[in-house]
Amino acid sequence: MEQLRRDTQQSTYDFQHIFITNCISDKCSVSLQTKEASYHLPLYLTKEKTSIDQVSDRSPNLAINIVKEIAENLSLTFTPEKEPESEVCFANSAEVRPEYKLTFASIDLLDYIYAVLHSPTYREKYKEFLKIDFPRIPFPKDAKFFWQLLQLGGELRQIHLLESPVVDDYITGYP
Repeated sequence: MEQLRRDTQQSTYDFQHIFITNCISDKCSVSLQTKEASYHLPLYLTKEKTSIDQVSDRSPNLAINIVKEIAENLSLTFTPEKEPESEVCFANSAEVRPEYKLTFASIDLLDYIYAVLHSPTYREKYKEFLKIDFPRIPFPKDAKFFWQLLQLGGELRQIHLLESPVVDDYITGYP
C-alpha cells in the first residue's frame, strides 16, 4: 500500500488530472513531465466471448455495496444500464424532472463522480489530501443534489468526449 501511495503522489502541480475516454489510451497519457501515470478505471467489464455469435455481457465496474448504500440514501433504485428511450416510457427523458426519477444507472454515477472531481470547491477543499492519495468521492447529500451534479457531469463528459453539440459552436476561427 505504501508503494501505491508513493506512486499516486502529485509531484509539482495541483490535482487536475481527471480525463475520460471512450478509446484505448496509454498508461502515460496524463503527464510526461511529472511522475504521475494514468489509472484506467473502466465503467463496465465485459466477459470474454466464447464464439463469434455470442454477444458479450457487460457488468458495471462498481462496488455494489457502495452503490446499494447510495441507492438507499437517495431512495432510488440502481439499474446497471439505462433503459433505452421509447415512445412508451419516459423514465430517461430529459423532460422528466429529477424529483420524479426513481432509478439511476452506472453512467449516472460516472457523471456524478466526474462533476465532483472537476469541482473547484472539491479540489480546493481536499487539495492537500489529493497530493498523497486517490480522490475520495463524497456520497450525495440528497437526490436533488445528486441530479444537479449528475447533469453538470454529463454535460462535461459529453464535451470532453466531443459528443456534445456545443463543440461545433466555434468561438475562434482559422483564416
